[in-house]
Amino acid sequence: MPETPEPPEHPGAAPSEVPESRGWIFAHGAFSRLFAGSLLANLGDRLYQMAVIGAVQFSFPVAVNQIAAVTFVGVLAQFILYPLIGSLVDRMDRRRLLWLTCAIKIPVVLTLLPLLLRVKTAWFAEHWTWSLLSIFALAVVAVPFGPARASAIPDVIPKPRMALAASLIAITGLAAILGGTELGTQVNASFGPLWSVPLATVLYALAVLLLRGLPDAVSVPGVARGEAQGLPAPARPAGRLARVREDLRGNWSGLRYAAGTRGIPALILFETLFWLTGVCFYLLNEWHGAAVLHLPEAEKALYWGHGLGCAGIGLFLGALTMGKLCRFISPLFSYPVAVACLGAAMLQVFGARGVPSPLGDAEAIQANLALGYSLFPWLGLMGFGGGLLIGRIDADLLVATDESMRGRVFALKGFFFTGALMAPLILFMFPVTDATFEMLAYFLPRVLLVSIPAVAALSWFLDCGLYAGRSGGVPAQGIQELLFYRFARFLSYLICKLYFRMRMVGLEKIPATGPVVLAANHGSFLDPFWLGSGINRYVQYIMHASYYNSIAHPFFRMLMTIPVDDKSQIRALKAGAEALKEGICVAMFPEGHVSDDGKLQKPKSGALFLAQRSGAVVIPVAVIGNTRSFARWHRIPRPFQITLQVGDPFTVPKDASRKEVAELTDKVMSDLARMLGEAPPPKCADDVPDRGRRGRDGDAEAGS
Repeated sequence: MPETPEPPEHPGAAPSEVPESRGWIFAHGAFSRLFAGSLLANLGDRLYQMAVIGAVQFSFPVAVNQIAAVTFVGVLAQFILYPLIGSLVDRMDRRRLLWLTCAIKIPVVLTLLPLLLRVKTAWFAEHWTWSLLSIFALAVVAVPFGPARASAIPDVIPKPRMALAASLIAITGLAAILGGTELGTQVNASFGPLWSVPLATVLYALAVLLLRGLPDAVSVPGVARGEAQGLPAPARPAGRLARVREDLRGNWSGLRYAAGTRGIPALILFETLFWLTGVCFYLLNEWHGAAVLHLPEAEKALYWGHGLGCAGIGLFLGALTMGKLCRFISPLFSYPVAVACLGAAMLQVFGARGVPSPLGDAEAIQANLALGYSLFPWLGLMGFGGGLLIGRIDADLLVATDESMRGRVFALKGFFFTGALMAPLILFMFPVTDATFEMLAYFLPRVLLVSIPAVAALSWFLDCGLYAGRSGGVPAQGIQELLFYRFARFLSYLICKLYFRMRMVGLEKIPATGPVVLAANHGSFLDPFWLGSGINRYVQYIMHASYYNSIAHPFFRMLMTIPVDDKSQIRALKAGAEALKEGICVAMFPEGHVSDDGKLQKPKSGALFLAQRSGAVVIPVAVIGNTRSFARWHRIPRPFQITLQVGDPFTVPKDASRKEVAELTDKVMSDLARMLGEAPPPKCADDVPDRGRRGRDGDAEAGS
């Protein structure tokens, strides 16, 4: 599979349009316009839906089926058209696409006015389904908006702030749903559903003004970005039918690209899980307020609107938190936590039961309303978990996707999650018994909680897709890495003490700070495990990239191993030198590989060559008992005692010749042989001719 690319630069954008500011993210004018325009457009979409939802709530005692129908019609348009517009978004002027969709919505949304003028009449109850035509038309117009908006993020914000920007933009839609629900509820209760329509038109007009002011970089089509790298722009065929066929082929290539790029399928699955859960809760909450909390119509509508408003606040806070952290925190610590918040919060909300009040007892109604309001913190936690989840998906997707494919990948993501929404919406469009509602409310939070291990496993593969393949350089010792290392070291230390009865001799010889090279024998694949557990410092290892990029990549990255090209000894030496310059303790095995027979092998001089160049202290460390416990040919580690015996430290003179470095390497091996109680291996110096007082970069062989 192809390697995950770094987030691309911003071709076509002037430096002034994406300044490298470290201040408040909304100080970037272009991003503020994109964020505000997106929020206003989505808020307008929610308000016209709330106008119809409010009208059917006034006209029907239980409006679950009607609310599901309103939502279904919008999702149906997206489901049909998303597979067809990805290539269109990639080849068109995205700025024009954004503001034009908002402008077209203004005359379309006004078609709802004649119908809403007759709310609370028998005529409306009979003819309310005509409003679905306007909703479908508005949804059709809005389909390109989401992929175009997400694709424009790198053109309005500098690369270091892209994760936070993607998180904030991603939640504008859901925040508008929840915030628009609260606003629409208030408008419906105070003035009537009719007034939500002109308010939506004002929001669309403001969005048009903001989106027209986006920078010129947003207008550069994704497929034309290769011109900035000296690649020819793809030619468009002549004829309308030929261009349609070209777009269809482009959408198919986007599907193949998404399926073959590590990480993208997992992100699409997470998005699908989120929206499937969200729509189920959204519709169950309506039933729960009426049938379980026993709230009358007016109180139920207020509880429903205010509760979703609390979830909207939590959503924004969760997305903001994740946007700040997702550059530094692995998906392993993001997606499982988000699903846990969703499951735990829903368990509390749907577990609350009110007191039946068939005669409209005011005291019982107030008690039930107080119970509903006590659930608002849990609704906020649920929104927070949703913000953690949805706020990270687009940020990760921008990193994982090539710039010329972003429109198609985001459209493909929309197709899959809207497809997943169809099943619950179809279910709720028809009469559903209380027993079915009870079953869904019981199982939904429990399924989420039980799925956490599966989410963690999927997050592991996603981590590999996002970060594996980036070899070279020294991993940063961030908070995540340091916490993981300490936790892993603590568990490893317990295992070593209890199972291997490990003891350490001479640890006081290892300096507490400064560059150190630990030169150890290598008779077992568990030698790094024992060394890291027994040494009191953070110990890092130089690792072949083929191991680092394997399925165990997240584990190796958290342990701050240093990946290098398997075939490049010079790169290994440079990576080790870089680590030592930063004062890191690097463990190396002069033998270069695990011994086949358990005996010391002929060494390589790379470890001491690094020590010479960096001025690091060299300390021999003998891992005694490693071959008995877990030799190369063993399948299961055996509980024999492991002893780490630390030899005497020394430094390599800066002016030592190649042969002198090789002789010091032989001295290290002799010290290790003495501590292990075996004969020294063949000498390294025997094969190294003396070329003078200075060696050349890359002449030394790297022992890893």
